[in-house]
Amino acid sequence: TISDFENKPESCKLATFFKILAALQLQLALTPRTNATSTDSNTWHEGW
Repeated sequence: TISDFENKPESCKLATFFKILAALQLQLALTPRTNATSTDSNTWHEGW
């Protein structure tokens, strides 16, 4: 699983990512972005 995640991260499921975090006793915290002035270098350019 770890080698798959390293070799092909684009095909990895989110559940696998959370299992890896749990196995490493890590947590993921999501927080709002600060109100810093947005520039082209930190703006999302990918379409979903």
